Amino acid sequence: MHWPDTSGNALLQRFRADPDLRDIQVIVISAAATPQQIDRLLTIGAGAYLTRPIDVDQLLCVLDR
Repeated sequence: MHWPDTSGNALLQRFRADPDLRDIQVIVISAAATPQQIDRLLTIGAGAYLTRPIDVDQLLCVLDR
């Protein structure tokens, strides 16, 4: 979620606004996991929001989808 020059939120919004990128599935992986943060990213188009430390079974389920 925290990139040197942008935020994950802004990056996801740019992906969704770009016709060439809007259909790419995005999985957010972050230690920042407030309910508001998760809801916001899922609402703007994240396919899943996983928290660190990663639950490998959960990650594999998300990748299978």
